[in-house]
Amino acid sequence: MPRVKRTNFTADRQIQSHTSRRLVIYWSITWLAVFVLPILVQTMTTSIPFSQLAVSLINDMWFPMVMSFLILPILAWDHYRFMHRITGPVKRIGQSLQALADKQPVANIKLRKEDYCQQLAADFNRVNSSLGQNDT
Repeated sequence: MPRVKRTNFTADRQIQSHTSRRLVIYWSITWLAVFVLPILVQTMTTSIPFSQLAVSLINDMWFPMVMSFLILPILAWDHYRFMHRITGPVKRIGQSLQALADKQPVANIKLRKEDYCQQLAADFNRVNSSLGQNDT
């Protein structure tokens, strides 16, 4: 079967934007816990002047901080692809269910090999076939 190209950047904008916001929130909380909290704790628990402490912390933490920002686009790309593999099939199955409810002929659903919801699509196809609706 030839590979079907995606035509839209998002399959379900509401779900994908919601999960993207959650990803940014989780990344931000992690960043705060790993970098900001230790700086605050060391600032409050040491008698070293802040300027010396800041230089020391920057020298110790510059590489992990830079790497955390460099990894963010990779996380975003992976998240986009992962969510598309879920939301695309769910949207297609939902559209087919709506057409089936409107008594329109519906083709069996064929998902990409890497998409999720394979069992749900197979169940839909089974129901569709039992109703004699499949327009393959």
